Amino acid sequence: MSEGLHYFVGFNTGLNPITQPIISLYRNPANNILHIAGLIENNLYRIYNMLGVEVSTGYSNGNSLYVADLPKGVYLLQIQTKSSVLQSRFVKK
Repeated sequence: MSEGLHYFVGFNTGLNPITQPIISLYRNPANNILHIAGLIENNLYRIYNMLGVEVSTGYSNGNSLYVADLPKGVYLLQIQTKSSVLQSRFVKK
């Protein structure tokens, strides 16, 4: 590469960047209650097992979900907000 010769790749679309709410799950692994930090309102949620089968659905109760009925395993939590769909994995003990 020659000195003084630089290539920059990028462009400006003139659009504002997309911002998504950030959530975090705690008490992960969860026993009975999975706490969700970052949710402001009740939102539709779906929980899938690692085979992609929906095992639970409902509306979040503020910032927690009751997961005691789920068998032990790894799950994908999907939360529908007004502006986006958020996903995170958690472990049920």
